[in-house]
Amino acid sequence: MWYHKLDLFVLNSKIEGMPTVVLEAMSSGLPVIATNVGGVPEILERKWLYAPHDKEKLKDLISTIYNMSSSERFEIGMANRRKIIEKFNIRLNTKKY
Repeated sequence: MWYHKLDLFVLNSKIEGMPTVVLEAMSSGLPVIATNVGGVPEILERKWLYAPHDKEKLKDLISTIYNMSSSERFEIGMANRRKIIEKFNIRLNTKKY
């Protein structure tokens, strides 16, 4: 995948279910910012969500990420990766069913 070339992933969507692309970006260890729609709030920390059409909040969130040190961005990405591995792991969830 091309995720390893990114510093940040942004999902700017009006309507979503459970977006696989957010799960993929998080499992790749990226910081993620996304609109507060559909199943996204189940995946992503609330502080990284914004309402559709809220361009100011989107701008602020992107600025926040880019003004962090690379180690802070790395830690956010690793926390995202851990969350996906722990809560959205298909092998573990299959065993639960």
